[in-house]
Amino acid sequence: MLNITQYFEDSKRFLIIILFLVLIGFSIRIIGGLESVLFTFDQARDAFISQAILQGDFKIKGPPSDIPGLSHGPLFYYIIAPLYFLGGGDPRIVLIEMIIINLLTIIPLGLLAYRLFNNKLITYLAILLYVVSFEAVSYARWISNPSLAIPALGTYYLGLWLTIKRINIGWIFIALGLGVSMQAEVFLVYLIPVTLLALFLFRIKLPPFKTSIQFLVILFVFMGSFLVSEIKFGFQGLNGLKNYFLDQNYSNDSMLTFINNYKTRFAELFQINLTPLFPNITPLLIFIILGIVIFSIFKDRKNSVQLLFLLYILFSNVIMFTVSANVDFINVGVALPVIILTSFCINKIFIANRFAAIAFIIFIFASNLIFALKNNFRGNILLGVQETMRFKDEIDLVKETYDLAGGGPFSVTIVSNPLFVQTTWSYAYNFYSSENDLKMPSYIGIKAETYPGEVSFSDPRKGYGVDFIIIEPQPGIPDYWIDKVLIEEEMNGRIKDRRQFGTFSLLIKEN
Repeated sequence: MLNITQYFEDSKRFLIIILFLVLIGFSIRIIGGLESVLFTFDQARDAFISQAILQGDFKIKGPPSDIPGLSHGPLFYYIIAPLYFLGGGDPRIVLIEMIIINLLTIIPLGLLAYRLFNNKLITYLAILLYVVSFEAVSYARWISNPSLAIPALGTYYLGLWLTIKRINIGWIFIALGLGVSMQAEVFLVYLIPVTLLALFLFRIKLPPFKTSIQFLVILFVFMGSFLVSEIKFGFQGLNGLKNYFLDQNYSNDSMLTFINNYKTRFAELFQINLTPLFPNITPLLIFIILGIVIFSIFKDRKNSVQLLFLLYILFSNVIMFTVSANVDFINVGVALPVIILTSFCINKIFIANRFAAIAFIIFIFASNLIFALKNNFRGNILLGVQETMRFKDEIDLVKETYDLAGGGPFSVTIVSNPLFVQTTWSYAYNFYSSENDLKMPSYIGIKAETYPGEVSFSDPRKGYGVDFIIIEPQPGIPDYWIDKVLIEEEMNGRIKDRRQFGTFSLLIKEN
């Protein structure tokens, strides 16, 4: 009876601690408010497409990758579509969904940490470091497909370790993690050779027949969209990959470039997850953590395989650097082994000197929290090209144009990234006008075709009402086009006022 009572007492204590850590994580992720969510062309495009899905226009291709013709999986569209529907098209509601998905990562992360070391302190530390990590916070506050890769990779890592320990359900976790990861970021296909190499290095036993079938079925469900898409669209993805590799210019100094790029991104991984406020100490931090880990591999036989496994997945993305160091989000998910290794080291320090370990924890916590307090309000400085394009500023600007027009007709000209694409502002005007029962403005100027939202604005009309020019923040917009618009309008003496909404410029023209 005492054992059962103790079990429930321990479970209750564990649940309270986990819920407290989740509350900390949620609180940090909403610093800056939901209205500070980054809303650029990518977010507007995905919002339009997800709403089209709800109207029966189902998709088998996901968001495009950086390689022309190659796309990610469509899973992301289907995940955000219900929340866009329930929220009336409001991206702030979808942001809450992304935060919850991001926080779900603590389940595979916590299970992996505990399965590795059978140590509650290391498990709690891993969860704590994750919920305060500025990189994790940034992915949580980003309505974009790579964000799904974080919990998926946690599931994959957990599954890989379980297979090493000859636990067959690990294969199911690998299939789920692989499938969702590749749907989120197509370049995560590199996990397939990583898995195959792990079979050899860690002498993983192949699963029984029934588990093998389940593994293949789950993987096929997630990979099926890529196969159907390739067949339907004439193998655009494979052709895009072929052209990409043919265009690569490999020179004699490629190896040196590869090493330098890897070193830079490896250091960024530790910096942005542990001490974003103090980048100068990152080399020392890496030296301490890897030093303790390597020392423990040779001296702590009990945990040597666990540590070698964490190092294996930590360096697993090195294969992508041999292809291209410019792949966006190349370190996605690799923060998880960094966090567990750091937790292991803090536990070692705690055994030797409790004061030093507690000070180290407070230092990491404070560094990430202060960095979030400084930057969450600005948008998303880590993951966005136009990092300060906040939804709040866009809606405030849209409201101002309606107010200045006084209920009458007006037109807009937009200098955007991508150039001449109306998608972001088409969505913002659609959202605001629908909520307030207002008519859409006209669009005047050059416009790109075949982008979502291009037909939302009214037909071009001139000669009456008020005309506005909206200029998005750089980078991404050539100075030439901003200067061209301003010079043409100023030469005609038509710009009578200029107002600023965050980093957006609103120019009011005279008719």
